Amino acid sequence: MKEKIIQIMPAPMGLFAEYRNEENPSNPFFNRVICLALTDRGEIHVMDIDDMGTVEKAESISNFEGIVWKENK
Repeated sequence: MKEKIIQIMPAPMGLFAEYRNEENPSNPFFNRVICLALTDRGEIHVMDIDDMGTVEKAESISNFEGIVWKENK
């Protein structure tokens, strides 16, 4: 049975998903986390948005490293 998202919560400002840069591992890249999604199984997923406007679960991307706080500028 596939999980269902049952609640969406806005992410705090400054929360980013960190991704390993395959071409330059010492220089990761970051996408802003836009929301946290609660599923009917009690899991919480980090949802981010890329430069093309695609929203998806950050942890489902193969080069996802984790979430980090970055200072807003």
